[in-house]
Amino acid sequence: MWKKIKALIAFQISIVMDNKMVFVYSLVMPLAYLMLNLFSNGKSALSYQQQLDHLLPVVGYVCITGVLNGWVMGVLVMRENSFLKMFTSIVGDKRYIFFANYLISLFSNSIQVIIITITYQVFSKSLSYKIFLIMLITAIIMITVTSLISSVVLMMRMKYSSIPMILTTYILLGFLISGLQPKQIFLRVLFNIVDMYSLTKDLGNLLFHLSQLHTYSVVIVCVPIFVAVIIGAILIDRIPVSSIHTRV
Repeated sequence: MWKKIKALIAFQISIVMDNKMVFVYSLVMPLAYLMLNLFSNGKSALSYQQQLDHLLPVVGYVCITGVLNGWVMGVLVMRENSFLKMFTSIVGDKRYIFFANYLISLFSNSIQVIIITITYQVFSKSLSYKIFLIMLITAIIMITVTSLISSVVLMMRMKYSSIPMILTTYILLGFLISGLQPKQIFLRVLFNIVDMYSLTKDLGNLLFHLSQLHTYSVVIVCVPIFVAVIIGAILIDRIPVSSIHTRV
């Protein structure tokens, strides 16, 4: 099994490296945004909460765009070009392909979060091992959660040309409305299931306040993650390997 996954990872890495422009959107632009805010507000050392407030939205952006433009679009491109069906017949299980794509997404986006966090902390003179670990753990969890729940997109029966527009709209709209988090617990849970940016913020703050846990903060994070895991577990085996144009 691992030999097949290694071969698939090597193939996917070659594809990723051929499209280096994606790193401009997922690494350079978020880092430039943080640096611009930092220098415009002065470079004095930041408190832990200030670092969380500044870094978590960017970590959410890196993870969400990385998964949607990487894992989701990668699978869609392979499917529309019939490579997904061909590779599935070769390796014997489409889940190997999905897992290989997930590992690449996890590694690539985690490295970008590490670079952004360290660079920001160095320039803000706010080095904190605790914040660094929180950002990394948050990124790993959110990459996994977003990958699982995005299987919904791979189940949609729509033209391939429409999907990039839908994903871009979600990336931008989700970021813009993430600050409108409702306070009522049921609405907050629903909001976090839909908006991964909001879930990223709540997850990061939950990890920071582990010594002061409250039912509210645990529920609004754990329930959406549980829902995402269930959705992913149900749909991952049902994702079609054939292009929508060739399905009966």
